[in-house]
Amino acid sequence: MEYIHTAHTVVETVITSFIIIMRMANTRMGYIDVQLTVQRLQHFDPLHEPHLRAVWTWMWLMLAAGAVNVIACIICFVVFDQLLHLGWTILSNQACILTMRVLSGFYEYRVFAAVTKIREDQHKARI
Repeated sequence: MEYIHTAHTVVETVITSFIIIMRMANTRMGYIDVQLTVQRLQHFDPLHEPHLRAVWTWMWLMLAAGAVNVIACIICFVVFDQLLHLGWTILSNQACILTMRVLSGFYEYRVFAAVTKIREDQHKARI
């Protein structure tokens, strides 16, 4: 019975890591979306564009948080397997998913605000 519990926990940890990695990929794609939006509308320097700077900062924050969460999931699995009960991995995995979800929500708002501001500025410039 213990092998089934261990296998279940391994699958749960792998799926949690996959969810975190997908959020990290989504983060990178959001940055590319903003970059392409700006590029279509104007010539720019990606490092000094004020609209991209905030999104770039949030992107790296999200990628760092994702890496920390993946490492935390793996460390918690090993620690709980060796010292405590594997049932605690449910709590640690859910905490990692929740952390990434909250940060992802902030990042999505930042991307949406940047794209909206860029489009509004270009619309005002045309008028």
